Amino acid sequence: QGACILAMAGAAVAGLEGTAAGWTVTALVVLFSLARGVASIAAKDVLGKTVSKGRRGRVSGHAATISGLAAGAVGTYLMLSPAATRPDWLLYALVAGAGTCWFVAAAVYLRIVEYPGAVSGGRGINDLVREQVSILAKDRQLQRFLATRALMISTALVGPLYVTLAQRQTGLGLDGLGWLIIASGLSAALSSSFWGILSDRSSRATMALAAAIAGALGPVALAVLTHAPDLAGSIIFYAAILFVLGVAHAGVRIGRKTHVVDLAGGDRKAEYVALSNTVIGVLLLGTGALTGALLGVSITAAIGTLSVLALLGAGLAMTMANVQE
Repeated sequence: QGACILAMAGAAVAGLEGTAAGWTVTALVVLFSLARGVASIAAKDVLGKTVSKGRRGRVSGHAATISGLAAGAVGTYLMLSPAATRPDWLLYALVAGAGTCWFVAAAVYLRIVEYPGAVSGGRGINDLVREQVSILAKDRQLQRFLATRALMISTALVGPLYVTLAQRQTGLGLDGLGWLIIASGLSAALSSSFWGILSDRSSRATMALAAAIAGALGPVALAVLTHAPDLAGSIIFYAAILFVLGVAHAGVRIGRKTHVVDLAGGDRKAEYVALSNTVIGVLLLGTGALTGALLGVSITAAIGTLSVLALLGAGLAMTMANVQE
C-alpha cells in the first residue's frame, strides 16, 4: 500500500498528465486495493488473536482517534496557512508522507506477538472455495451481516458526492479543502473511542445507530440545498455535513470490524473476513455502478438513494444477533 501511494506522488512529480496520468493512477489504485484486501484479512485475524473479546472495539476506536487527530492537523495547516506561503510541492509532499506512514506501520506491525493459529490441513483453491460457499450457505448470521454491510457501503460512497457538491456550489480551493479535511479528521478523532466502547457492548447497535445518522443526513442536506441556497453556498455547511458523516462512518466501520471478529469462532476469523470482503467487493461494483448511473441523472438523486440504503441497513442491523452476549 505504501509503495503504491509513493508511486502516485512520483507520477505527479514526474509530470505525467492526461491519459497517461489517469491510467497510471488507476493501475496503482488497483494494486493498492489488492494489498488493502490482504491487510484487512490479516489485521482482523491478528486482532482476534491478540486482543480479548470485549476490548477489540476500543482498540479500533483509539487507533482511529489518533489518525483523526493527525488528519485534523494537516487540515488545520491547509486552512490557516496563507496561499502565498504554500510551496508548489505541498500536495506531492502530503501524498508522499501518507505513503511513508504505511512503511512505518509495517515496521511496527512486525513487532506484534500473536498467538499462533492453525497451520495444519492445507487446502487447494477448489476445496477452499467449496468450504467458503458452504459457510455462506449455512451461517444465517453471516448472511445477515453481509446483507447489512452491503447496504452500509452507502456511507462510504456518499462522502465523495458531498465533496463534489461542495466543489460545485462553492468553487472549492485548498483552504476549503482544509476545512473538509479538518471536519473528517476531527469526526474520527472525537467519535471513534465512543464507537469502540459501544461496539464492545453491542456491535449491531453501533452499526444501526451510525447508519441511521448517515441516512438521516441526506434528507437534511438536500432540504438545505433546496430551501436555503445561501447556506448551501457556504463551505462551513459542507464541513459540517462531512463532520457528521465522518462520525457516522466511523461507527459503521468500527461496528462491523468488531462484529465480524466476534461472530467468527476459533481460528475462522480470517476465513470470515476473507469471505466478507470478497462478497462485499462484488456488491461494491454493483453499488458503484448504480451510483454512477444515478450521477448521470443528478447528484441529489445519488445522495438521496444512498441515504435510503443506509437507513435500510440500520433497520437490518438490529435483526442481527448480539454477538457480545
